[in-house]
Amino acid sequence: MPLRITTWNVNGIRNPLGYPPWNQTKSFSTMFDILEADIVCTQELKIDRKKLGDDLVLLPGWDCYFSLPKHQGGYSGVGVWCRQSKCQPIRVEEGITGILTPPGRDVCYKDLPEEERLGGYPDIPAETATILDAEGRALLLDFGAFVLINVYCPASRDEARHEFRVLFDQTLFQRVRSLVEEQKRRVVVVGDFNIARDAIDMAGAKEAMKAQGLEDFKQTETRWMLHELLEPYEGASMVDLCREFWPDRKGMYTQWETKINARPGNFGSRIDYVICSSDMRDWFIEANIQEGLLGSDHCPVYGVIKDKVDVDGKEVDIRDICNPPGVFVNGEMVGKVTQSMLPPQSGRLLPEFSGRRTIKDMFSRKPSVPKIPAAGSATSTVVVNPPTNTSTVKTKEESGTVSETTSTLEQTKAEAIATSSPVKRTIPTRTTSKPSKPPPSTSKKRKLNTAPGPNKAPKNSIASFFKPPQPATESTPEVEAEPSPSPAAPVLDSTPQPSPSKPPPASQSPGANPPTTQATWSSLFTPPPVPKCTGHDEPCVKFKTQKAGPNKGREFWMCSRPVGPEGQGRSYESDKLRSEMVDVEVEDPVTGEKKIDEEAEKARRERRESDKQWRCNYFKWASDWKAECATGGGGKKSMKGVGMHKGVRG
Repeated sequence: MPLRITTWNVNGIRNPLGYPPWNQTKSFSTMFDILEADIVCTQELKIDRKKLGDDLVLLPGWDCYFSLPKHQGGYSGVGVWCRQSKCQPIRVEEGITGILTPPGRDVCYKDLPEEERLGGYPDIPAETATILDAEGRALLLDFGAFVLINVYCPASRDEARHEFRVLFDQTLFQRVRSLVEEQKRRVVVVGDFNIARDAIDMAGAKEAMKAQGLEDFKQTETRWMLHELLEPYEGASMVDLCREFWPDRKGMYTQWETKINARPGNFGSRIDYVICSSDMRDWFIEANIQEGLLGSDHCPVYGVIKDKVDVDGKEVDIRDICNPPGVFVNGEMVGKVTQSMLPPQSGRLLPEFSGRRTIKDMFSRKPSVPKIPAAGSATSTVVVNPPTNTSTVKTKEESGTVSETTSTLEQTKAEAIATSSPVKRTIPTRTTSKPSKPPPSTSKKRKLNTAPGPNKAPKNSIASFFKPPQPATESTPEVEAEPSPSPAAPVLDSTPQPSPSKPPPASQSPGANPPTTQATWSSLFTPPPVPKCTGHDEPCVKFKTQKAGPNKGREFWMCSRPVGPEGQGRSYESDKLRSEMVDVEVEDPVTGEKKIDEEAEKARRERRESDKQWRCNYFKWASDWKAECATGGGGKKSMKGVGMHKGVRG
């Protein structure tokens, strides 16, 4: 059976479980089965060790390995799951520099004995190596037949992170070359490289080159380093498998920007890879992307190794050489991977999971038979739940006689207290009669009246808080006859209370705000309506500028439609100009009269209909829109002629 390796940047390990088809069961076992993978490599787990659960670590039939950030939890992180019925690593390392320490050891990976380490470590200062491997970005698994590297390369956010990114990529590629060229190992590297290799791997590559002032797409440092690593560059030792099987395929993207909803229009980039050393090229029979599977801003990428591979001129089963010796022979499992065979980095060997059993194991194993006490031994039987007032204790002596002692709970408590303290204490006896109610109070109490009475002012609106204080007005108290209280009703104070005259309406009271002032205050506390784009007359969506610059943090409105394949939506104003560029009028060669070219007109209409489904170029700063609404100009007319905005707003 072939061996399938899948890599996926999940953007949070539990993120895919919220999308179909995995949201039906919310099970990682189901997710791996749907992926049809035997080795699942994930990046950007965004968890720390405390959040590792049984559903991640104790998966039946799977073994797992993790590299998590050492300092910043919930950031980065990579993981690998291996199907136990197909493959099992014999050695595992965390990080790319060898500076980290394996579990239970006091020396780093590169200082281990030669038979316990992978080798090919880069020659860099220890301080630099510690920084590079502190974010949980790489795992190396030695399957015997090949070394698998699962990596999550950093992206550039600012100048400091750019230097870190270049140094990380340089160290990674140096380690790969050392394993292939010096250690003579077969190597497979999978993961999120955060690098688009060629212009064909990025939508809008020409615009990006123009914005960055590049003449060649590979002119950046990281792209050139990847270019030197991969064939057909002279002296390259690795093969890009997706391009090996799909050399000219366009739109083969693996990542899309979620903020601009770029996935429906396939405006993305290919930054996730499965690459292998040149001597493994013939081992793979397939490599592709799975752009239809949702769950992240990336899609899974996979490569398939055939079941029979050529090793030194001999055909062997891939399972025979991807497991510890003696487990598989001729593709058949003849042994079992015991716990002693697991690398110490296995998730099952973590202290919080070691020795744990799954629910399936608990029901499959037979319960242990309780031991029967030998004859003649002294045993005692105690009633666990005694009655409320008495307790019975049965004691079996060696002679076989049984004596039963019954005593009340009160007497037992009294004896225990008396023996522990010389002070005499009185133990209250339990009574069955209920305590008598306290006598009713003879003092007259006024019942609080929470209902709005005649002497309480009504609740004011927001506008009433801005009114000047009103002078007190004298009124004649009115006394109303009250009915005599019933015998069951409580006695109330019968003194009549004065009732003030009704206040005048707010519109007639002195100092009231005019209607125009009330409308002004209301507009300040009412959010402006959502604008509609000019292209589709649909409600827009609000974004916030993240790019560093004078506009960072400012909010703006844009069309809610997804970005089209060309990366930038079109407004109907600009589309009208483009339609005029199409020569739809042709001159009749016989009569000389001009007539409409039906084919050109049909093509123009089809293009307009195609453009209509993508984002138009409507753009409006939220502050400008709010100001227009406050002055009464936030209608449809104010949105006409909005400037066509292209590129990333700063």
